[in-house]
Amino acid sequence: MWRSGETVSRYFNVVLHAMGELARELIHVRSTETHVKIISSPNRFYPYFEGCI
Repeated sequence: MWRSGETVSRYFNVVLHAMGELARELIHVRSTETHVKIISSPNRFYPYFEGCI
């Protein structure tokens, strides 16, 4: 079953737009502060979070 490039492009853009709209509702920016467990035990968690912001 073949589809024209125009049809594929049109529906791809529709889905991409819908995902962008959903992202506004589903993705929330959390606090950028370091979690207390990481601060209180730096030797335990440091290897995993080295270089993270």
